[in-house]
Amino acid sequence: MKQWLARLLTLAATLTLLTPAFASVNPGADHGWQLRKDQAGIRIYTRPDPNSPLDEFKGITEFNTSLSSLVQLIRDTQNTKRWMHRSGGTTLLETVHVHEQVLHTITRSPWPVSDRDVVLRAMHRQHPETRIITITLESIENQILADSDYVRMPHLHGTWIFTPTNNGVIEVRYQMSADPGGSIPAWLAASSSIDMPFITLQNMRKILSEKVYRFAVVEDVVEP
Repeated sequence: MKQWLARLLTLAATLTLLTPAFASVNPGADHGWQLRKDQAGIRIYTRPDPNSPLDEFKGITEFNTSLSSLVQLIRDTQNTKRWMHRSGGTTLLETVHVHEQVLHTITRSPWPVSDRDVVLRAMHRQHPETRIITITLESIENQILADSDYVRMPHLHGTWIFTPTNNGVIEVRYQMSADPGGSIPAWLAASSSIDMPFITLQNMRKILSEKVYRFAVVEDVVEP
């Protein structure tokens, strides 16, 4: 009896130690994320951002496409307005190397709210084993491009994560936190963190079917 009880207590202690590790795996169930929209195969999560009037957002979906197609679309700055929600255009300022670019991007706002702009450093990396691609966007200071027509966003951090799955499709995760600068009305703040990722991912699905992206081959991208 004593030996059986000792084994039971050991098992209980082991499970107690393991539970927190497993509990932290689900990105939609912890860390303050709340599912706000689940439609057309796209899930949108948000959580409060203590440094911004806008909630941080995370959009997750799957596309039947290739890694090269997705990277080609992201790098094609001349066509950003066709798929990025409220995009006023993206200009490539500098190519540091194939995996690092400096961009100037404009975000349109509904009248009477002022349009926003920001200078970003885009970094691209691919995991050598899993083939997961991560593209990081980080705002940087660049006073030369300050323009009175726009409100400069003081902070933006975003990521695109493209994860190959076992069934031959790519999971796409789009996450962003941003301080829009200045003031924006409450109704716009409430809708932006849901509409931005949802409409953007919807538009991506449509444009990826075009020949220039569907058959894209990007030399520095290794397909699974």
